[in-house]
Amino acid sequence: MILNLLIISLFWSVGFLLDLWDIARYVPTVDVLTSEVLQERILVGAACGLIGGLSVGWGLKKVVPSFSGVRVIIVALMWAITLAIGVQFSAYINEYDLAFNQLHLDFFTLGSIRQLINFTIAGFIGGCFMSIVVKKINPSISILTLVLIGGCWWMSLILAGGIIFIIPWSGGSGILRSFLAGLSIALLGAGIMFLKLKSLPPEQIESQ
Repeated sequence: MILNLLIISLFWSVGFLLDLWDIARYVPTVDVLTSEVLQERILVGAACGLIGGLSVGWGLKKVVPSFSGVRVIIVALMWAITLAIGVQFSAYINEYDLAFNQLHLDFFTLGSIRQLINFTIAGFIGGCFMSIVVKKINPSISILTLVLIGGCWWMSLILAGGIIFIIPWSGGSGILRSFLAGLSIALLGAGIMFLKLKSLPPEQIESQ
């Protein structure tokens, strides 16, 4: 399972690097979202989700061999859609939230707030979907376990967004930020899900 998590971490890291590269093209105007920039950000967000989601689907197939190739693709497409939705919704944030202004946190920019909202929305939707996937694999799994799995996915995306866009970093740290963000998703999101699936007796896992 360690190899699976490492591969998932690397795939998500590549996706995040792509996202950072796209954002860097618009510095220092990344806070200004024109319709053309928004369309590109949505496509890049979808690409990031597709890359990461493909590794999650592949990891599921390694843990549950009966998990079909079609469902691997569905998981990948689901993450592509969730990241695209996150970008779209975060674009509606056009000014600082009052709470952020009152905290006087200089490292919060409109762009970083948008990205954190993006990852929060994507993590919630993605977490719900992964709970459905796990429920399909094992119909008898408890609601509490499904909530735990979905919640861990949600928190892993929020943590990843914080690592990349909120925590102050020195220049040239994009690779490190992306790797740590990918690692948080692999360990907290995929890791908890895999542990719960591997703890199930083989006869409880539905043939896919």
